Amino acid sequence: MPLRPVATSFLIFFSLIFTLNLWCFEFMTSYRGVVKVMIMASLMGYYIANVKKQDNGFLFAMILGLFGDAFLLWETESFFLIGLGCFLIMQLLYAYTFYKDRASGFVWWFGLVALFGVVALSFLYPNLGSMKVPVILYAMAIMSMAYFGIHRRRTMPAYSWVAVGVVLFVISDLILAWAKFKAPFVGSNYAVMITYMLAQFAIVTGITRESEERTD
Repeated sequence: MPLRPVATSFLIFFSLIFTLNLWCFEFMTSYRGVVKVMIMASLMGYYIANVKKQDNGFLFAMILGLFGDAFLLWETESFFLIGLGCFLIMQLLYAYTFYKDRASGFVWWFGLVALFGVVALSFLYPNLGSMKVPVILYAMAIMSMAYFGIHRRRTMPAYSWVAVGVVLFVISDLILAWAKFKAPFVGSNYAVMITYMLAQFAIVTGITRESEERTD
């Protein structure tokens, strides 16, 4: 059965949110908080509107993503920790959602995912300071999310969609961590937001479209 396309009206609406989030880095900066929380709010609305039998864990993960986005707007260590905690739990809930549709067997690239996480942390570790433990715990959570997001049954209708989403999520967080703890670079905020928004869009719409197929 072919996968249903994302509604054109939602694509246009999310594209507007996507553009506004980038625009507000330089212009209308006072509205950045409003447009940032609209990322997950819009995706939650899309999920609720299209899925009759909703997964409470997945829905709660999106709520935590929204709160995480809000807390990370304040560039203080305490708010960063709260936002990181929200995203850590979100990653674990995403991982559990993906785990439900896991493929059979144990694949060799589990070691590849783990190795990637260890190498990334080895570069960041000397610069983490008091954030060592939170960052390591978060890295474990997002690597778990990435592993289970890829280790789904290849027959799932939106397998590729979700897999691309989890890879983009890892890339987004790696850019964020590198810019924050290692070496800030021009345009890092744009790179983080672009990959993050595309990641959430791919994951949520992919899971939504699969859930629609199940309930038909």
